[in-house]
Amino acid sequence: MDIARHIDHSILKPEITERDLEEQIEKCIELKVYAVCVHPYWVRKAVQLAGKDLVVCAVISFPFGMETKEQKICQCLESLERGAKELDIVMNFSALRSGQR
Repeated sequence: MDIARHIDHSILKPEITERDLEEQIEKCIELKVYAVCVHPYWVRKAVQLAGKDLVVCAVISFPFGMETKEQKICQCLESLERGAKELDIVMNFSALRSGQR
């Protein structure tokens, strides 16, 4: 079994540079991982770099999920328009713990 094809690699540090993104995506392609997860800001660039070798996943409302539903929807739509094939949407843990939906 090719375990690498089941791995999502996250590139989510706030201080990441474009060069860091390029290097990490090159490494992911080399290792043949399934997907790379990035903030919505980096989706378009990640799609360009990944080509057909990787799936690009946008991480929505990371890390705390504190945006409103409407803000999350906007991030989702924009990420899909920029080429993301998957979305990881962070739940608002504060609302959940408060018993809110």
